[in-house]
Amino acid sequence: MRASRADWSKDVGLLKSELIKVANKRVKSCLKSGHHLEAIALLESLIADRLEAGLSRNKKGKQVMSTLGPLLNESLSSRLIDDDFCEEIRNWSRERNKVLHEMVKVRDLNAGTWRERMKHARCLAIEGLQIYEKLAREIKKVHRLDK
Repeated sequence: MRASRADWSKDVGLLKSELIKVANKRVKSCLKSGHHLEAIALLESLIADRLEAGLSRNKKGKQVMSTLGPLLNESLSSRLIDDDFCEEIRNWSRERNKVLHEMVKVRDLNAGTWRERMKHARCLAIEGLQIYEKLAREIKKVHRLDK
């Protein structure tokens, strides 16, 4: 059985706000210090959290915590995000998987050096931050409309 998001309360809201604030700060610190793989991992969590937050607004039961694939499917079918933004996140997620899980795997001799792979990781981290910031703005709009 999958874990669910905690029921909202003032304390949960304060904790969530603090975690998001610290994760954002850490992502930016990682980008500056060259820890791009850590930044990518944190960004996946931040993006998934924002999708869960957006989806939970219309749920009668608890929102199940999940990975990006199922969250994107649900977000698309519920019209939380549009097709183009969904595809942008999916493409980022596919590249994220390659970067995090295939850093030392070689498909062929054109697979890239460590330096080239880390350069790609840096670009992917920057792209992930842009996606996260756009998604966070969209989810804020959705929550404002619900009030």
